[in-house]
Amino acid sequence: MAGKASRAVSIWRTWPAILTSLAEQLRRGLSALHQAGKLGYAAPFRGRGLRVLQRVPVTRLEVNYSAVERRGQFERRQLRKMVDYAYSRSCLRRFILEYFGESVSHSAVRKLFKLQNGFEQWNGQTAE
Repeated sequence: MAGKASRAVSIWRTWPAILTSLAEQLRRGLSALHQAGKLGYAAPFRGRGLRVLQRVPVTRLEVNYSAVERRGQFERRQLRKMVDYAYSRSCLRRFILEYFGESVSHSAVRKLFKLQNGFEQWNGQTAE
């Protein structure tokens, strides 16, 4: 029984390769028929860039400049927070929790610090 199971697994592992090979063969066949004038075939766009379907004058573009500016301000604030985190001298755990909108009490931070580091004192105060 194990032999049949291992053969089934090996077939499923090669299935994507088989499909890729069939797709490539189909593409080549369609291209050959197109070159022979037997049918019209346009290969799908395979680049990483943008494909311009229609040129539109800039004056007809519907751009919401206030939304673009708001998004830019938001992105700059997020970047500033990341830089602040990198240079922060305060508790980084607290910084992250506050970044995600959670409020953390000072005593909770001390308890977390004690649990993580095994210290009895933090900033000269006994951990609660």
